[in-house]
Amino acid sequence: MTIEKLDSLLEELDSLGVPRVAVTGGEPFRREDTLEILKRFDQYNFVKILNTNGTLITDKIAEKLSHLHLDRICVTLDGSTAEIHESQ
Repeated sequence: MTIEKLDSLLEELDSLGVPRVAVTGGEPFRREDTLEILKRFDQYNFVKILNTNGTLITDKIAEKLSHLHLDRICVTLDGSTAEIHESQ
């Protein structure tokens, strides 16, 4: 989906009064334009959430994220296999 189509979708969600929107995946930073998408969030009233596994967040991306107006950044910690993930 292009940035323009995503922006149109975000505008529609905002006009409908959707309370929150999350960018998630897979891993959202597999898209090279994820930061651009997140920058566009500023113009909308919904709660802005980023869900990531954190593996592709470099120091440079972390710095850029710190300047965005996200309400929440969630980092998931999953095991490499189902057995490891479900173990205690």
